[in-house]
Amino acid sequence: RANAARVVSVLRVAIALERRFLVIFTPYLGYVTDHLVFALSAAAPPPSVQTLDMPSFYDKNGEEEMGGGSSAKAKRKQRENKGRKRRKLRNDSDSDGEDEATPRGESSRNPVMIPNDIGGCAAALGRAAVQLISEWVRCDPDHTFDKSRVARLCTPLVGLLESGLKWGEGEAGYNDLVDNLMQPCITRLVQHVNDPNLWKVVNHALISKGESSQSRVRQSAIKIVAACFEAVGEEYLVLLPETMPFVAEVMEDTNEEVEAEAQKLIQVIEKLSGEDLDSYLR
Repeated sequence: RANAARVVSVLRVAIALERRFLVIFTPYLGYVTDHLVFALSAAAPPPSVQTLDMPSFYDKNGEEEMGGGSSAKAKRKQRENKGRKRRKLRNDSDSDGEDEATPRGESSRNPVMIPNDIGGCAAALGRAAVQLISEWVRCDPDHTFDKSRVARLCTPLVGLLESGLKWGEGEAGYNDLVDNLMQPCITRLVQHVNDPNLWKVVNHALISKGESSQSRVRQSAIKIVAACFEAVGEEYLVLLPETMPFVAEVMEDTNEEVEAEAQKLIQVIEKLSGEDLDSYLR
């Protein structure tokens, strides 16, 4: 099991260094991508046990491997055999010209078992991960936060809309997470990538939350979708065809606050497009 407290510390140090050194430090954030994946995924309390990815210098105890006896030797032998198989598969893929290079600083995705006891670290993991992503895309002129990182981080990032309800921080804590961390982070992200194909990845993750059983999750997703339209502007209207079914659905929501948020989204889209959306919603 990876040491959650240690991951939180790594992310907080990275945040401080990025804020201090800005563009000088940004290229080195690639080395904590695996930590971000772990933090965002582990922040959602798992129903039983999950297998997540962590850098290879973590074993399942979050420490350097220790232990002796036949059991430890057998495990080491098993890992060596798996390592040889992975290397063979990678070599075979390379020879076929189909393997895609792993971004600098990212591991080969070694599995780490995450038991159901992250406990009080869940909120710290989630918040630190969102803050670091926000700082990364805020100061990234070389676009090191590229499509591979969007693909790995987007779904677990948006997933915090639901898992954040389980952190036990109450309504004020959840509102702070959404309004002061997630919304600025995601709007910065879509502005930064400036690619319709990557916008679709983010937008799809957000509108999928319209199916959540939690009204606050649906409301928060609508709010962030509207913020993305406002942040990017008219170019973001390319996502309108896939967004309209979502808008039509949330307009019929039984929760008044969700419906009110949907009305605000419609106003934002109508302002950008200059068109009345009533005909599309019928």
